[in-house]
Amino acid sequence: MATGKSRLQYTAEGSVTLDGAPFGGPVDVCEDPDPPFDWLAALELPKDWALLDRLSEYQSFSDRFVRFVLADESPTRFPGAPRLRPRAYRYHPHGMVHLTLEHIGYNIGAVWSIEPGLPDEVPNADGYFLVGSARLYDSALADAAWRGIHSGIFGHVCAVLGRAPQDLFGSGAVLEVAVINRPGCPGAKILKTWEHC
Repeated sequence: MATGKSRLQYTAEGSVTLDGAPFGGPVDVCEDPDPPFDWLAALELPKDWALLDRLSEYQSFSDRFVRFVLADESPTRFPGAPRLRPRAYRYHPHGMVHLTLEHIGYNIGAVWSIEPGLPDEVPNADGYFLVGSARLYDSALADAAWRGIHSGIFGHVCAVLGRAPQDLFGSGAVLEVAVINRPGCPGAKILKTWEHC
């Protein structure tokens, strides 16, 4: 069994580690005036880290796929509504980053491609945008995420960016992509899902 923990781990105290080492630099967080949605309860998932650890374990990939807008240039929900800069994202075209559930530090799959979006490919995409595709793992937590996508709990994604000192807000290296229930970037949304049997 492979562990389902992501490279990024977050603590209740607000610190972040990347591959077990302290993660330096700014951490940009959206302010949300609404109370958080209890998606764990909605999906009947435990609020217990040890149980979530077990639910995230996987041996292989499933036959479930997700395609999404990774980012566009629309105003974000960050303070001051700055725009992301997807032209300045650094990424491998064949993805090679984890797909996680929310930002709780668990993998549910892997992003296998990131590419520029084509004009008119996505209605209402604002400016330049990137499109990603991912394959889910064969795990209980990935199964729950799949149910959440299809029931409308999760409709967006969020690219976690690592910014170098010279990087402006909204640019950087793509470290992982999270499936989320509330958008930081409203244009970063799930476009479609499919299964291969």
